[in-house]
Formats: sequence, C-alpha cells, structure tokens
Amino acid sequence: MLTLLLGEDRQAGLAELIGTICERAQAGEDNQILIVPEQYSFEAERALCQTGGDGISRFAEVLSFTRLASRVFSIYGGVSEEYLDEGGRLLCLYLAADRVKSQIKYYASSLLRPEFLKQLGKMLEEFMTYCVTPQQLLQAAGQMTGQQAQKLTELGLFYESYLSVCKTGRSDPVTRMARLAETLEQEDYCAGRRFYLAGFSDFTSVQLRILDAILPQAKETRIYLCTDGSDSGSFACGTQTAKTLSRMAARRNVEVLRLHVKEKTQRPEALSFWLTRVLEPGGAAMDEQAEAVTLSQADSPAHACELAAGVIQKLVRSGARWREIAVAYTDEGYVRALRPMLQRAGIGAYFAGTVDILQKPLLQAVLSAMQAASRFSYEDVMQYLKSGFSPLTADACDRLERYAYFWNIRGSQWLSDWTRHPDGFGHEFTDETQQTLLELNTWRAGGLEPLEALHKAWLSGRTVSERLRALSSFLEQTHFPETACEQTNELYRQGAAQAAQEQEQLYEILLTAMEQAELVLGGQEMELELFLQMFRMLLGCYQVGSIPANLDEVLVGSLDAMRALRSEYLLVLGADEGTFPAFSQAEGLLSDSERRSLLSLGVTLSPCAEERLERELGWTQLALQSARKRVWLISGSDQPSYLMARTKAILPRCGMLSQGDCRFVPDRRALAAEAIREGETWPLDPLTLQIKYEMEKRCGFSVSAISRETVQGLYGEKVGLSASKLDQFAGCRYAFFLRYGLKLEPWRQASFDAPVFGTFAHHVLECTVRDVMAQGGFHAVPRETVLRIAAQHMDEYAKNFMSAAQQTDERCDYLFRRNREEVLGIVGNVADELRVSRFTPCDEELAFSDNGKLPPVIVETPDGQAVLSGFVDRVDTLDTPDGGYFRVIDYKTGHKEFDYTDLLCGQGLQMLLYLFAIERSKGKYAAAGRRPAGVLYVPGRVDVVSLEPGAGEASLTKKRQKDLVRQGLLLRDEDVLQAMEPGDKPVFLPYEQNKKGELEGSLATKEQFALLEQFVAGSLRDLAGQIFSGAVAPNPIVRGPKVSSCMYCDYQNACHKDACQVAVRFMKKVKAEEFWDTLERRKTDG
Repeated sequence: MLTLLLGEDRQAGLAELIGTICERAQAGEDNQILIVPEQYSFEAERALCQTGGDGISRFAEVLSFTRLASRVFSIYGGVSEEYLDEGGRLLCLYLAADRVKSQIKYYASSLLRPEFLKQLGKMLEEFMTYCVTPQQLLQAAGQMTGQQAQKLTELGLFYESYLSVCKTGRSDPVTRMARLAETLEQEDYCAGRRFYLAGFSDFTSVQLRILDAILPQAKETRIYLCTDGSDSGSFACGTQTAKTLSRMAARRNVEVLRLHVKEKTQRPEALSFWLTRVLEPGGAAMDEQAEAVTLSQADSPAHACELAAGVIQKLVRSGARWREIAVAYTDEGYVRALRPMLQRAGIGAYFAGTVDILQKPLLQAVLSAMQAASRFSYEDVMQYLKSGFSPLTADACDRLERYAYFWNIRGSQWLSDWTRHPDGFGHEFTDETQQTLLELNTWRAGGLEPLEALHKAWLSGRTVSERLRALSSFLEQTHFPETACEQTNELYRQGAAQAAQEQEQLYEILLTAMEQAELVLGGQEMELELFLQMFRMLLGCYQVGSIPANLDEVLVGSLDAMRALRSEYLLVLGADEGTFPAFSQAEGLLSDSERRSLLSLGVTLSPCAEERLERELGWTQLALQSARKRVWLISGSDQPSYLMARTKAILPRCGMLSQGDCRFVPDRRALAAEAIREGETWPLDPLTLQIKYEMEKRCGFSVSAISRETVQGLYGEKVGLSASKLDQFAGCRYAFFLRYGLKLEPWRQASFDAPVFGTFAHHVLECTVRDVMAQGGFHAVPRETVLRIAAQHMDEYAKNFMSAAQQTDERCDYLFRRNREEVLGIVGNVADELRVSRFTPCDEELAFSDNGKLPPVIVETPDGQAVLSGFVDRVDTLDTPDGGYFRVIDYKTGHKEFDYTDLLCGQGLQMLLYLFAIERSKGKYAAAGRRPAGVLYVPGRVDVVSLEPGAGEASLTKKRQKDLVRQGLLLRDEDVLQAMEPGDKPVFLPYEQNKKGELEGSLATKEQFALLEQFVAGSLRDLAGQIFSGAVAPNPIVRGPKVSSCMYCDYQNACHKDACQVAVRFMKKVKAEEFWDTLERRKTDG
C-alpha cells in the first residue's frame, strides 16, 4: 500500500509519521525505516528519539537513500565495490576529456580547465541521475542542427568517454543508486518492512526507480508531501509529485490511500495566517497587530547583517536562548558579512553546511607553499613561512615579514641577498646594519631553501607524476608529516578534540588527493599553473565532518537548509528581489531552451524554468514553516522581494524594524562594555564574560598616571624632548606614552613619503644655501648656478645614503628622479625669495644640543628636568643701526599653517621656542643680541595643482605661487617687513595691505611677542610637568567631525574608548584676536 499524507505544515507531517512509527513500535512492530534527505537525518533522528525514547532504535531507524544503499549492499553484496569520490571524479573527467579532445570543437577553448570540468561533472551527474544514456544524447543530436547539435554531440562524447574511464577503475557514485534500485527489484529486502518518507518536495528519476522497486514489496510505503492540492504556486511541486507517485503505484497495482494532515504547530495567529497566504495570490487582509512578522530594509547587505545581529542580541537579552534562533540567508554574500560580525560580537553560531577545508591551516600551508614555489609572491611566501610548517621561528618570521613588507619584496627578490637598509631611504649603513642584513639573509635562505628546491624540480618536470614527486620531496624536506602529528597531539592535549580530529582528516585528505592524482593522471603532461589549479580544486572536493561545538548556538544556514529544521525565531537575511524566492537559472551546460528541445525528443532532465520556480516556492514555504514564534524578513537591497510588499498587503499592521530599533554591539569588547555601563546580566559567551571581568577590573583602576619610578625607567632621569615628542604629547598623552614610552612602531612600507622626502629636501636645501653663501650669497650667484649646486648635492645624497642595489633599482630610480625635480623647484623658489630679501642666511641646521652651537633648552619642573634638543633649519639676519633682527626658518614638506588653536593646546611650539632661545643667547653667535623678526614655515614640497579646463600657464603660475606663500608669524614693523620682501604686494610673505593701506595677516607687535614668549615658556613647563607626573590617560584634541588627534593616530585602536573614560578636549578654531585676548587674560589672572 502507498499512503500519501498531504498537508500544508511540514513539521506536522514529520510529527505524524514519527507518531505512527512510535505507535507501531509500542505494538511490537519492527522493521520500520524512515527515509529523509541526507542533510536532515540528524534532525529526524533527534525527533524520533525524543518521541519514541531510547528503545526506539530496536524498532525503527532513520536512513537516507545513500545509507539505505549501504544497508542493502551489506546484506546482498556490493559493499566492497569502490566508487569515485568527488576528487576522483574530477580527475577522471580530466582524463576523459583529454581522450576525446581531438573531436571537440565547441568546448575546445576551455576543455581541460578545472572550472569547466567542474561544470561538466555536474552535467554528467544530472544525466546519470535522470537515467539518460550517451546514446540518447547522440541520437537527439542527430535530430538537431547547428550549435545545439554540436553541443549535444560533444556532451555525448564526454559522457561516453567518462563511463569508459570509470569501467577501468572505480564507478561513479550516482551509479550506486541505480544499482540499489536493481538490487531491490531482484531481492526481497523490502518484504515485510514499512517505509516512511519525509522532507522531500520531489524525487529524481533514480530515486523514483528506487521507490518503484519498494512499492510492490513493502508492507506499506507512507510518504508525506507538503501540498494543499493546488496545481500552481508554492504547493504545485508537492501536488505533481503526488500524481507521479499515484501513477507509479497504479502501474504496479498498488493501492493508494490519501490522508490529510492538519496543522499541529502552535503559532501566533498572525504568523499562521501569513504562512498560509504569503505565497498565494489574492485573499483578504488581517487588520490586526501582527508583530510576529516583521519587515526591514537596509541600504546594503552589511547593514542588513548588522540589523540581524542586533535582533539576535536583543532576543537573547530578553531571555531567548541562542539555540532558539535561526538565520536563513539567500545569498552567500550575506553569510560572508555575517560570520565575522557574529564571531567578533561573541554570538555563538553554528554555520550549517560543510567546512571549507581550504581555509584550514594545514592545507593552507601546502597550497601557499605550492603557489610560492610557482611565483614567489609576498603573500604566498609569508603565509607558508608563518604556517608553523616552515623551519623558521616565529620571531624570525616576524622580522623577515617586516623587512619584506617594508621593501615590497616580490618574485626573484626572495632568492637573492637583501641589501637595502632595514630602516628605509636616507639612513647610513653601519656595522649594526650589516649584521641585521646578515641575520635576515640567513633566515631568508633557510626558509626559502625548500621552496627553491620545489621551484627547480617543477621547472625540470612536465608530468603530473614528476610534479607530485617534487611535492612529496618538499613535504619530506620540511618534515611536514612529523609537524602535522605534533600539532595534532598538541590539540588533543589542549582538549580541542574536534580540531585534532579535523587535522587528522586533513592530512589523510592531502595524501588521498596525491594518490588519486598519481593513479589517474600520473603520466599526463600538465602546465604548472593548470596543475596548481587542478590540485587546489581537487582538495576542495573533499569534506570534513562538522558538528556544533555546543548545544546552545544560533543556527545559520541557507534558506534551503531550513526546510527540515525547527526554530522559535527565524530571520530571513537577504529578502531581495530575485533571491527570495530565487529564480535559478538552468544548472550545467544546457540552457532552458535546449532542455525543452530534449524533452520534446523524450530526454527528460531537471525541471525547466517554470517548474524550478514552483519548486523554489515550495522550498521557501517549507523553510518559513520552521519558525514557531516570529519571522523577520530583512532586505539589504534597494529592490526588496515582492514578498515584502505582499506581506504589507495581507498584514497591514505587521512589524517594521529600523536600524535604531536593534542597535548592534559590534564586538565582544563593546558588548562587555555596554553590559558594564548598563549594569546588566545578559547571557554572554565565556570569552565575552572573561573580557567583561577583565574590563571591570581595569575600570576599577585609574590610567591617569604611572609611577615616578616608571617615568624614570621609560624616559630617564632627564626627560629628553624634541619638537615631534612635544607635539605628540600635546596632541594625546596616551599616544606619546605608547610611541616614546613603550616604543611601539607601526608597520610602513619604504617610499619617498613625507618624512623621507623631508630628510632629502632638508639636506639639499641646507647644503645648497651654505655653498651659495660661501660664493657671495644669493644676490651674487645666478639662479642657474644655484640649481646646479643643488643637483650636485642630490647626486652626493644618492651616493652616500642609497645602497648600490637601490641606485640601480628601477622603482627607486623613478621615485628619486620624480622627487629630484620637485626639490629643484623648491630650491629655485627659496633662491628667488633670498635674492630680493635683505635678510641673509647665517646658519643652516642650527643645533640646540650639548654639542651644538647653542645649548639645549632646559625646562625645570618640581619633579625633574627636561631637556629640549633639536635643529633650526635656517636662521636669517638683518643688520640695522639699532642692532639688527633675525628670523627662524623651518622647511615643511607637509601642509603647515600657523595655527593659534594648536598653540593654545601646546602644539606647534618648536619654532617659537627656538626663536626665544636665540633671542636670549649670548656670546659670539651671529644672531645673539638681535631682536626677533618672526618665524616662517617655507613650503618644502610642490603640490599637484588643480586647474579649471582651459586655464593657461599664467593661471598655473599664479596658483602655484599662492601655494608657495610662507606661513608663520612676523613682527608688525613695516621696515622689517620691507627688508624681508620689498613692495606693496608681497609674493612670499603671509601678509598684505588692505585698501586703507593697513597691514593684515599673520603679524604681531613687540608687546605681543613678549606675551607669546611667556606663554610658550609656561606651556613648555606645563607639558614637561605632566610628563614627570606620569600622565598617560588619553586626551585627544577634537576640533570637529573631520579634525581630531585620533583621525590619523597609529594607536587609535589601543585606547579602549569603549570602556574607559577618555578626556576628549573639544576645541573650536581660534582666531588671532581671540588668541591674543586669551594671553592677555592669562597674564592679568597671573
């Protein structure tokens, strides 16, 4: 008898079958078999055990069609017969395609590519699943013309060749199902047994053959199909399957009984109403509150994932368990975004499906080594060296990686000695440098030796056997088996049994892949790149088992995977048009029109477009039925699924979710911090609980100060300061502590960036000014001669500060030539200014230090003494009858403005400090006894100029000249200003005359300079005092949404702003008048 159970609730159908099995088991009836799809066997077994108890296994068992075959073959023979696995199938496809390549025209260009072979494998699997023979394809091709005929002919040749290859070795696994059908027809296995089937919306041809063999022998065959009897819409697939089974039973003279299964799952009324109508057209609306169905539309998949994660966090905070929540995604892009979000946030989640074994460290080590031996890219080499399978220590890998990243090492550079300076351009080669390079080259040679040997072996070999032998030698040379065994044992010792078992499986997979490749393709010649692609795809064909790490986890899976599962809360992620429900294109190498043509000739394959859509609607219906309390539809597209509009139509008062309704806390640290702030006892995973505990301890301490002893240990008895150190401390105390206290340096790549270019430009300007002054000054030396002197110093710089390798390196040569032209432009601009100025340079690179022309600036505080050392790029003097003036010049390769806000915060004090130090100097120094005329920042870099279309050379010159105007602060004295640059319209200086003839710009009176001196001295004492006091708490300056100390800070992720209070200093832009008024008030207030 065939009993067809028909109903609209998939869970009710499974419960009905399991209830029947358990009732009959209680009556003592055994030999009951429940057949479900492979991926649902665990859920069905659990449901059966929950209902029938521990003893149910004596009366019934849950099998898939594959496990049924194993059971039957174990009784009637055939267990020992070997079948191809996925990897073996791929290799046999390659061999089969190679045998017929001379007859192939249409697919000739992609014939042996791994991607094509994968598609071909799916196509041949479909042929075998639907019991289509090569002869049928060739006969159909004979009745067609043109491209269709050619395609079918070639597919028939591939198919025939593949079956021929399989006959000489292992059979294709699909033929195992056909053999099961034959065995069931010939033997009496089904006699006296009851078969139950659930979870299927339809059956393939080979599965129908198996059922056709079961029906006449079995005591009863009971099948549940999700359908309401309609021939269209979401239930059409179930209806058609019921008709097919009824016709099959009629041919076998088997009685058919149809029973209707009522819905049994308890759901909110609105959810039940929605599930029965959302996929069907028309129908009345339900005008009641319907929060059980909630819609949301985000502007991107990433934001949609944030919404979903926020919903999960909110559910758990309200008392739900992780295991009660399921997330069904419709597109892989969503799960790629969701996985790291959930991991960082500490949300326990099990991602249903197989593990991507190519991402496992063991296979990554092998594949990265193979790729590295092919092309020696930085990424592949470093991935292998750091994999734990190379001969290098972790410290050696770190130092090699830093150098390789810094100098962008690629290709053959890995195989030759490294000679560039580890610190970059512009550094002298010392004995210590040479020792460092020796160590690096020793590690490089040791780590790359096995890769180089593999590279040479692959160059000399051509066949797959030769390439595999070279790989095997590499694994032996690097002691790969021993290292893998040690890692596995260590995982067992750590209690990570699942990871250890996976590691064992992975090594077996590697050996199996190599053996299969040798067995099937050993004598085949194969290009190295194709071999690498093939071997990677071969490894990817295998799988390792994956089970949930614990029982309380969110289930994340594809929408299809939810068909046989149950959850309290279901979030559909990716409710977008075209993916929910999906309108899938024809799989394989045949289009829908070609499939219809074959169907007209009696060759049936997988469903065409209309049938696929109906099947997709059915699968969607089954997936949505997995929810028992609430469903969310979340779109991350500007074109949400029509089902969202349909939902609004039938549930006008459904829930609507926005970003603010469920704020997502993005990582464990932030989640722990929020739990601390709100005093909540939310359910947190163990790692987040540990972070919360550590945060609570840390929040109990102050990070505002370190001890006096620690200050001395980090900075010394006398704190040495420089301009950059002062600016860093004034910008943020914590960044100063990390950089100059703990000496944490960020990774950078070698380039002629601002610091390197600045060193180069400063050197050339210093030497050029010095030589020009020695030859009579800029008034006497022609501009061309000045530029020639600068060019000579550039050549000397390259010779003294760049290694021979750098000088011959094309990239270095290009960068040097590009910057050479830029520096020549700066030199010319400086020469033009000094040619018209009465101020003349008297010093270049004036040092303030123990060994310099002037002593360092000493800062006394109650807690200790700070010593400020540094250099002034240039000092210019002006002789006058009343004693003369001097100005301080600083070359700036970055954008530098004289910023009053920075001054109030303690930044940008350097030039003013040196200005007043020179003013106070005594003795024979050339500027001693003169009065300060100001400070100027001279642009040390020519920026790219943006012009309007059609602008000429005059516009370019004007705009470039504007960019080269100096910044700074000058004495408001017209005679001094005229001495710097004569005329009413200064070209170089930062001031101008208004229409009334008044001077406007960055100017200050003698009294204001005196006031400024007091302010600078006080600021310096205050900063030094804070350093001695041990102040290290973050206190960044924020001047607006786009301007803050944190914006380009290398340490912005280290200050824990999420949990610790950060004393942000909000500053608005201060104008000159406000600045001077502030200084006046401070003077008055004392």
